[in-house]
Amino acid sequence: MIGFAEFGISRLSKFQRHRAGAQSIRHVSRKLAVLRSMKYLNAETAAAVDESLMGAEVGFTLEQLMELAGLAVAQAVVDFVKSPDCSVIVVAGPGNNGGDGLVAARHLKQFGYKVQVLYPKQGRNEHYSKLRKQLDAENIEFVSEFTPADVILDSIFGFSFKGSVRDPFREVISSINSQQSSKVVCVDVPSGWDVDGKEHDQGSVRIENPDCVISLTAPKAAVQNFEGAHYLGGRFVPEHVREAFDLERYPYPGDKGILLLKSH
Repeated sequence: MIGFAEFGISRLSKFQRHRAGAQSIRHVSRKLAVLRSMKYLNAETAAAVDESLMGAEVGFTLEQLMELAGLAVAQAVVDFVKSPDCSVIVVAGPGNNGGDGLVAARHLKQFGYKVQVLYPKQGRNEHYSKLRKQLDAENIEFVSEFTPADVILDSIFGFSFKGSVRDPFREVISSINSQQSSKVVCVDVPSGWDVDGKEHDQGSVRIENPDCVISLTAPKAAVQNFEGAHYLGGRFVPEHVREAFDLERYPYPGDKGILLLKSH
């Protein structure tokens, strides 16, 4: 009986391995098909997608979307760095992109990472004050000036940013660019980049050579030719919203809320 049971388990294990391999091949094939046809959003369409998500038919609140986005960002950082022993500094701006970064900071701390936050200009909405209280409750340190870390999470400006970068963020971005040994991870769009993918003005201040971008809801035109690691966090977008904006059915693996579109 023991020998038969062992044989049965062995056969089952072999079948499961074969099935897992076939599923993996199908997932890779779907992923390649998506990459070939992937749609990149300009700022206007990205704003329209968010408005649809927060409209009466879907009913998300801004706070809910920020929580979902921030969690996806944190999960992508974990997958990208592969080590819980590294330090992370979250550089947050005053808008929704900064809010995503603050949410990510809380989750990263709960995941066991050493986290600091640089928040030079707090958003005026009451929700940003609540996010800060949540980080205080986790004993996350807010620093008054840029501090080097293993990972720099850029959540300064998102897809609604226009114009040129001014202080205090001009100086902060210059400090980020001077870090040679840090991994720079950008939330949705690297700060200072033209969201619609247009050429940058000579001499403009922007994040240079980021290592990773985490797109939210759908990739933006700014990162269409990005060569680093590229993640997507947008599993929360309902099917009818995807169809309305002609977005791909992204093949998120299993129960994951993020998808690695391209490795570095």
